[in-house]
Amino acid sequence: MSTALFLIMGLIISTMYRRYWPVRGVKFMSYSNAVLQDNEAVLDIRDFNAVSDTGLSRVINIPVPYLKRHYKDIDKRYIYILGSDKAGCNLTARFLKKKGFKIKGSLIINQDNKRNVSHKWREAL
Repeated sequence: MSTALFLIMGLIISTMYRRYWPVRGVKFMSYSNAVLQDNEAVLDIRDFNAVSDTGLSRVINIPVPYLKRHYKDIDKRYIYILGSDKAGCNLTARFLKKKGFKIKGSLIINQDNKRNVSHKWREAL
């Protein structure tokens, strides 16, 4: 009984750690601090239907559920992660770091600041 309890608690703690604990070396950034260089890419991990109206053209869109199958489509080694919540950004950052990508930062986009992102990054993207 106690072994099963320890296993269940271990699984819960492991899941919480992967989703919600910040990834070492990955900062959550504001849009004014993110400057896109030639060797960097923006990976949008939101669903396909949420991305269609952002106005950003040079963004790679791979939602989190498709990341394991399509991470090889990312041709740049330095990545900014654009997501709708911190949990998705943390999961993506952990996965891509294991695959050898360098994560420059994470950016959170939601309904309130969607226009701000399009305006700030329009020239770079």
